[in-house]
Amino acid sequence: MGMNVNLRQLEVFACVAEFRSFTDAARSLRLTQSALSRTVQQLEAALGCRLFDRSTRAVVLTPEGTEFLGVARRATEELNGGLRYFEQFVAGRRGRVSIATIPSVAVSVLAPVVARFQRQQPEVDLFILDGISGGVLGTVLQGKADCGLAFSTGLDAEVVFEPLLSDRFFALCPKEHPLARKKTVRWKDLAKYPFLGSAPTSSVRHFTDAAFLQAGVEVRNLYQPTGVPPLVSLVAQGLGVTALPGLVLPIAEFAGLVHRPLVEPALIRQIGVLTRSGLPQSPAARAFLAFLRQEIRSDRVGGKYQRPTG
Repeated sequence: MGMNVNLRQLEVFACVAEFRSFTDAARSLRLTQSALSRTVQQLEAALGCRLFDRSTRAVVLTPEGTEFLGVARRATEELNGGLRYFEQFVAGRRGRVSIATIPSVAVSVLAPVVARFQRQQPEVDLFILDGISGGVLGTVLQGKADCGLAFSTGLDAEVVFEPLLSDRFFALCPKEHPLARKKTVRWKDLAKYPFLGSAPTSSVRHFTDAAFLQAGVEVRNLYQPTGVPPLVSLVAQGLGVTALPGLVLPIAEFAGLVHRPLVEPALIRQIGVLTRSGLPQSPAARAFLAFLRQEIRSDRVGGKYQRPTG
């Protein structure tokens, strides 16, 4: 329609309509009466109609003014509501954050952080996308996740890795197993017994294969389940031994297994945040990552087998 109307004009009009007085409205808005009258005149000119009948005794809305008052109120309420939402968005108190991660990190690190963050910022929607480590990297590169939580291996040049935790590998065996009498276990010692390996697609398998290669021994990976719980259950049944990172040791302890630090080599994987280089983070994502760093530095997540990096 070509009507050039601004928010200030709507606010002035609504205030005059409420007080039914130019003088009282000007005082409320801290304007001079001449400035207020000029604003109303500009609004009437833009709309092409009179909004008030003025007399020495009263200010009365015209029929057009009465109809426009509803429009003005709805417009100002909607805009003010939008501005309030945007203010919270900029402050990181509203929005959506997608985090890609591997299952072990999701359970041991991410879950408690998410729970505490949501209690502080309930209006931020958090989405957890779990999968294998390579899948986490791909999800971040494709922009499907604001960030990822995974390991420092196999990264892409377009990805920025910020280390957060050091996660050491341990040997796991039943309490009555000969390895349970040792303070530390060499990978060569581990290879003397039936070894229960993780599935070839798992991040754990990548690390254990590399460690055995460095130790100069070969093992036959038995059973190769895709998840940690079945692997732990098989060890608990006395079918062999395994090697797992500290993140998943609470599951092993629940099954009554013994764990010992692995040496020669001492295998430690770095867990950190993956973000796409050059991709701006939303305020909510920045707020969540800052909260995650704070929680890790305070040792409230990760368990007793991990240490904050840096």
